Amino acid sequence: MSLLTRTCYTAPVVYNGLGTARANGAVVIQTSNTQRHIVAVTSAAEAAEAFPEAKQEQVGFAILPVPANAYVDLCGLGIDAVKEYVNGLEHPCCYGLVSDDTKVVRKLLADPQHEGIIYWQAPHLPKEDDNSAWLMNLAQTLNTLRQLANNQLQLGLCLTQSHLKIADTQRLCHYLMQTQTPLQLNLQQATNLADYLDDSAIQTLLTVKPSVHLSVDIGTDDDNVLEAVTTHLRKHACTVIYCPQAYLTKGARFPWKKFMAQGVEVAFGSGQVVRGQVVQEQAGEVGLERLVHIAQQQQGTHASPLALLRAAVKGGYRALQMTPPRFIRGDMADGLVFWQGTDS
Repeated sequence: MSLLTRTCYTAPVVYNGLGTARANGAVVIQTSNTQRHIVAVTSAAEAAEAFPEAKQEQVGFAILPVPANAYVDLCGLGIDAVKEYVNGLEHPCCYGLVSDDTKVVRKLLADPQHEGIIYWQAPHLPKEDDNSAWLMNLAQTLNTLRQLANNQLQLGLCLTQSHLKIADTQRLCHYLMQTQTPLQLNLQQATNLADYLDDSAIQTLLTVKPSVHLSVDIGTDDDNVLEAVTTHLRKHACTVIYCPQAYLTKGARFPWKKFMAQGVEVAFGSGQVVRGQVVQEQAGEVGLERLVHIAQQQQGTHASPLALLRAAVKGGYRALQMTPPRFIRGDMADGLVFWQGTDS
């Protein structure tokens, strides 16, 4: 005869991966022998009324499914440094790891430590009239690397500012869609960004719904530029990646409110790993809970904790073009993540 016990876990924010996060929520878990099932996802008040016999436990800041850090820049790091760094990353979490070294990409694909996508950052596009050779080499490299991918990891492509002509862009987009290769666009160094995104070739590239990195100073000088950029991203359902540490370093604030007003999805990234100082303890610096709390401090009233949690889960998986996880009544409780509410 099995003994049934119930525990009501409460937190200021509960996000089950669907719709909008819930404030002052609760997840009730029923334990029988070694199995733990979710029997309710509701408000704390409703859970206390419906399950008066349940043990009450306040777990901290948030209850959520496995989140996603959509961008960790490993470019310029060798295999040993990358291995040490990746081994120290928090778990469970889904990652978008970017490297410009095919040896590193091979190693990460062949020996996966985390779920997610390994992006190969392609070499800069030469400014030539005929880019056929560049495109052919790109496809050959991706085809070779893809053979190492498995169910746990996908292979993706990261492009820095591209100047492909429209015919070449159409060829590239056809290849990406046929091979189901996720794309990230790194536009952090782009100048005249609104005009750049307005180019017909780039408009074509946006049709594959890439995640996009923007300059830290986007929108600080010209609201019209930000308006034009958000319009393009919304039109093509692109996700913009927000790296709170980069804004902390620059003393700037990500224009969260304006992206939200335009309906542009936001995801979190931890940005660039410090070159030459990679130790295992550093991986904790990109912990997604810490990034959310940094963002909370930066944004103040511009972004609610509910919106931040949604970005950490749904936004992150959308940036990676993966299906966001969720939990509902009847599910096993193994997929729950508890955030304690610390930024250390």
